[in-house]
Amino acid sequence: MVLVGCASGLPAPASLGSVVSVLCSRAYDPQKNLAADFTWDFSRMDRQIVLGVTLQGYPPGSRCEVVRYWNGKYLDHGSVAVKKPGAGTVFFTWTLTKPGAFHPVGPYRVKVFVNGRYAKEIAYTVG
Repeated sequence: MVLVGCASGLPAPASLGSVVSVLCSRAYDPQKNLAADFTWDFSRMDRQIVLGVTLQGYPPGSRCEVVRYWNGKYLDHGSVAVKKPGAGTVFFTWTLTKPGAFHPVGPYRVKVFVNGRYAKEIAYTVG
């Protein structure tokens, strides 16, 4: 699996905004910066698991980080820098890249942090 995110060398300013929502989906179009086919339940064969974090009021250079757990154990993490004033939605994508690969079955939990501060937590399942 590959975690895709955007990064920047800008320093992270103090938190000024809020996390409006966190949603999961099966598809993401990077050209339009939009997700589709929203769900909390995935198949182990789904090509992508996409997490969209909608931010409001964070200045450019802020960092949104996710920490993912599978069956209660740490799995991976990633971060994305806010690029536009006022923020918007940033996306994290876990993609199956090898033929015959699959997402491990079980419960997942994702903790969301912005500028090092805990913001939200969501859960999804792969069955």
